[in-house]
Amino acid sequence: MAVAKPSDKVHRYVKELEGMVRARFSDARFRVGPMPDTAEGIAIWTYTDGDFWDVADLVRDREFEIMMDEGLFLYVIPMPLATLEN
Repeated sequence: MAVAKPSDKVHRYVKELEGMVRARFSDARFRVGPMPDTAEGIAIWTYTDGDFWDVADLVRDREFEIMMDEGLFLYVIPMPLATLEN
């Protein structure tokens, strides 16, 4: 089964959310893919040395705005940077 390429709109919002995180956590690294266990949604796994709640608080309102205004389900999922490097 082929995986659909994200639309330009999705790509733009993913980059916006990544930019918000990177502005606060310069070490941030990202992996983007389909949200596990759901037909809808894009997961933006976000690896930083920052606290989980700091990252989540930073993007929560914008994630909600994108969902309400555009009907796009984009989820920033904070992860410790160490889990990516190991």
